[in-house]
Amino acid sequence: MALLERDAYLRDLHESLDRVTRGQGELVFLGGEAGIGKTSLIAQFVDDVSARARTAIVSCDGDGLPGPLGPLFDLAEALGPEVAGLLDEEAPREAIFRAVLRVFRSLDAPLVMVGEDAHWVDEATLELVRFLGRRIASTKVLFIVAYRDDELAPYHPLRRVLGDLSPAPGVRRVHLPPLSRDAVATLAAGARIDPDALYERTAGNSFFITETIEAGAAGLPATVRDAVLARAARLSPEGRSLLDAAAICGPTVDPDVLTAVIGDPMASAVDECIDVGMLRHVDRTLAFRHAISRDAILSTISLPRRRALHRRVLETMQRDPDLASEVAQLAFHAEEADDGPAALAYATAAARRATAFGAHREAAAQYGRALRFADQLPVGERLPLMAARSYECYLTGDLAQAITVQRETVDLCAAAGDRRRQGDALRWLSRFFWFAGQTEDAYRAAQEAHALLAALEPGPELAMACSNLSQLHMLKRELPAAIAWGEQAMALATALGDDAILVHALTNVGTARYTAGERAGRDMLERAVALARPLGLDDDITRAMTNLGWTAWQHRELARAERYLDEAVAYSAERDLVAMELYQRASLASVRLCRSQWRAAREEAESLAQSPGAIAATRIVALTCLARAKAIMNEDATEMLVEAQALAEQTGELQRLGPVAVAWAEAAWLAGDPACVVDAASAMFEAARTREDRWLAGELGLWLHRANVEVDPRGLAEPYAREIAGDHTTAALWTELGYPLEAARARASSGTEVDLREALAEFERIGARADALRVTRLLRTMGVRGIPRGPRPATRANAANLTVRELDVLLLLAEGASDRAIADRLFLSAKTVGHHVSSILAKLDVPSRDEAARQARALGVLQSGESPTPK
Repeated sequence: MALLERDAYLRDLHESLDRVTRGQGELVFLGGEAGIGKTSLIAQFVDDVSARARTAIVSCDGDGLPGPLGPLFDLAEALGPEVAGLLDEEAPREAIFRAVLRVFRSLDAPLVMVGEDAHWVDEATLELVRFLGRRIASTKVLFIVAYRDDELAPYHPLRRVLGDLSPAPGVRRVHLPPLSRDAVATLAAGARIDPDALYERTAGNSFFITETIEAGAAGLPATVRDAVLARAARLSPEGRSLLDAAAICGPTVDPDVLTAVIGDPMASAVDECIDVGMLRHVDRTLAFRHAISRDAILSTISLPRRRALHRRVLETMQRDPDLASEVAQLAFHAEEADDGPAALAYATAAARRATAFGAHREAAAQYGRALRFADQLPVGERLPLMAARSYECYLTGDLAQAITVQRETVDLCAAAGDRRRQGDALRWLSRFFWFAGQTEDAYRAAQEAHALLAALEPGPELAMACSNLSQLHMLKRELPAAIAWGEQAMALATALGDDAILVHALTNVGTARYTAGERAGRDMLERAVALARPLGLDDDITRAMTNLGWTAWQHRELARAERYLDEAVAYSAERDLVAMELYQRASLASVRLCRSQWRAAREEAESLAQSPGAIAATRIVALTCLARAKAIMNEDATEMLVEAQALAEQTGELQRLGPVAVAWAEAAWLAGDPACVVDAASAMFEAARTREDRWLAGELGLWLHRANVEVDPRGLAEPYAREIAGDHTTAALWTELGYPLEAARARASSGTEVDLREALAEFERIGARADALRVTRLLRTMGVRGIPRGPRPATRANAANLTVRELDVLLLLAEGASDRAIADRLFLSAKTVGHHVSSILAKLDVPSRDEAARQARALGVLQSGESPTPK
């Protein structure tokens, strides 16, 4: 059928290729609902440019669990021998990524590379997309990534990649809309179908429309599935039998494999499936015309027939040397065929392969598949699978599952009388408990582990148990105990010659010493990273990096903290270490808050606080950062603070409780409530002083001082101690440290008109509205005249103090979009959009969405015809 209402999108892709030909590579994310016409648009474009560019197309498979870098294996021949060789060798992921980039950068002529159905892609391939997206602009490659934007859950991994790449040069998003009523009428011309009824039934979905017309059935099918099955109903029994087998094989299938599965060449049946439009030729393979067609066929195959077909596919793949290495697909077919031994063997191999490529989500899922068939294994063989499953779940942030599997592991070891393994399993359980915010459970498990292992011959398990206790004491700011346990672990590790345990213990002792203000501690952490790199200890590397950044931030070393955390985020993101990456990003948001970058800090913190992958520690940091940003911008932060307080109390850790207390105190002071400042800060101030945490004690002590409580400045960090002691010249020190807000507050603390005016100007410049209002009131009580009124309402740049994201939401809101539609367009959750809408209404002081749009135009914030910021 004709390709209607797609000319503008075709022109857009042609213009992209023009730029690519000039050496300005592009990555185009092409989104749209299933069946909207993405594949047809791409096919037309590829056909148009076949004479001026090389093309390579690959699709992702939604069946089972994808193998790591599956699409890249399919493209290996097109990318050359270096990439193919590295894939065959299962080389480190970074080496493979850089080889692909070298191929891209070596091209003299343009390459159009297409990846379809990216919503099903494995995470290792997503990391490749992220890696290439950041560097695509320096190549002659047009990389089109098509995906179903209606099937992306709020925290789908592809959404993270879309967000991360939104500011990258050469990266664009294109949304393909449904067809209009007029286009549907054009397609339906001559089909004896009411075009209006067809439009209402299909909502302009291209695939649904064409299937309905081609099916030629009396009356309109209720669903696209019904339309597909009406088309398939025209097949002979032989044709339908072949179509079922093709659906079981996958979205694309080698004709030789299909022949082996069917047991008969059945050329006429293949021709029949092509003639009715169910299958098509793609290079040397057969493929379904659309994934929706295949899904519809799969849904009608009975369970016994499905199992029998999967068994035939499995046996065919096992006999073919080229297919016998596709362990992820073999594991899928084995499970579907209910072949337990084969599923166990292939899933275990697939999990190990996924781990080797850093695809931790796929590894966790494959170990889960293996364990479903492992009940009859001896305990000694089942335990490593359980340990690997829980560890991979931990790495990807699925802590509930990690704890469940690890508890089962502990019980299994105990039943078998294996005290050494039981102790080590308890130590791991302690680690998972801590990440889940269950601090007391973590400490109990750690003590049980050490008690069991201390009664045995010293080995690596005891060394790690000591290091784990060191870590827990370090996290609770019990620094002498942390150092003592850590040094015991280091001695055992050295005696055992175990560098991995030495890295873990070094990280704990280094963090404890750095927290205490010792430069040697920072050196120890950097040594831990250096030792861990050649060993490939991803978890230990990212933990040491995180501790370097977090501790630098606690010591107000913002530039150093930012450098460490930026490196840590990049490292974790490239290795799919989700839990640590989210925590690192929350820490970076706190750094940006200190730099008075309210919008960046607030938007990142808000996103992280809602992420289901965020551990308790991440949510505490994010909620605290978000609450402080809201309070500084003169908004109510109570809800966030209550939630952060509850989570922090579960941990019982000073490093969590202290910053929450600071946020409570700050919010109370900005609200003019000194009694609440005292209530919020007093207990944690004493705790911080007892633990000799100079910086936290100093910050809490300053809030008490501002609430007119007498505070002894001795032993507190310098900027706080000086201001508490009455030195009003600390503004320069805060400026040197990179804290604009604290510098302005220090200047205002003198109480002189000159300093207050200067502080007010700075508060208004950085957008600290609550501080500006407080100083304005103070100046007025002093009888000062001519106080600046702040930004005029008509100032376009920030008329209503809307964030960049709120402006995006407002623009779509003005178009009449619902929260769900806005969420889909901006790749947010509907809940987040709801928060943004509430904030917009409050900032514009209007009761409704329509009033918000009118008020925004009146203020000059929103211009007629304006579109949301492209992402």
